Amino acid sequence: MKNLFIVLLALGLVACGKEKDSDKVGNAQLCLDRLASNSTPAEVTECVSKADGVETSAAYGLRCAGSFMKEGFLNPNKIISAMSQLNGGSSGTVNFMTLITFTSTGAIASDTANSSTAFDYCLRGGGKGSTLLASFGFMAMSVYSFMRLKAIPNCSGTPLASGYDFQTCATSFATSNPGAVIALNDPSTVDAATITIQRSIGTVLIAASNISCTGTAANSSLCSTITASISEAGGVTADPRAIAVRFFLKLGL
Repeated sequence: MKNLFIVLLALGLVACGKEKDSDKVGNAQLCLDRLASNSTPAEVTECVSKADGVETSAAYGLRCAGSFMKEGFLNPNKIISAMSQLNGGSSGTVNFMTLITFTSTGAIASDTANSSTAFDYCLRGGGKGSTLLASFGFMAMSVYSFMRLKAIPNCSGTPLASGYDFQTCATSFATSNPGAVIALNDPSTVDAATITIQRSIGTVLIAASNISCTGTAANSSLCSTITASISEAGGVTADPRAIAVRFFLKLGL
C-alpha cells in the first residue's frame, strides 16, 4: 500500500509539474513584451518558440505577432507610416503595400514565404486587425513576386529601407509587359503563373473579409477595397480569380 501511495504521489507531481499550454503561451508573450524595439528576428523567434507545440488560437495569435515583430513592427512608427498612406485612393493603397512588405531576410523568395506563414498564423489566431494586416502583407509580396517574374529589370529582388518598391515595380510591369497586364486582369486567362496569383489573391481576400471586415471593420479603407472587390465579382461564392481581378483593377495594375 505504501509503495502504491508513492507511485500515485509521483504521478501527481508529474502532472502538476507539466507546463500547461496556457503557461507556455503566457511565458512566450511575456518574453515578447520584454523585447526592445530593435530586437533581432532571432530574439523574437526564441520567445515565440516557448509556445512550440501549442495549437490554440492564442498560440497562433502569438506567432502572428512574432511574425510582424521580426519585420520591425515593434517600432510603432513603421505601422503608423504605413497606415497614413491609406487616404490616397488606389495610389495610397499601393504605397501602403510597399511599407507593409516583408523584408527581414533581404531576399524576395524567403520574404514572400515568411509573409505567407504570417498570414496563416494570423488567420488561425482570428484577430481582426492582425489578419487584415497580414493579408495585405502577403498580397503585396505575392503580387510583387509575380510582377518581378514578368518584369525583372525594374523589380529588385532585394528591398529598399522602406520595403520592396511596389510602385516602381508596378510601373515597370505595366510598361514593359502589357500582355501580362491584360492577362492579370482577365479571369479566363490560361497563363499558369497568372492563374496561380489570381486564385491565391482571391482566396486571401475572401478569408480576410470573413475575419476582418464583418461587423465592425478592422480598417474601413482596406475593408472597403476588399468588400467592393468581392461584391463586384458576385460575392464570396464567386470564382476567387474574378475577385482578384476586381482587386487588381482597384490597385491600378
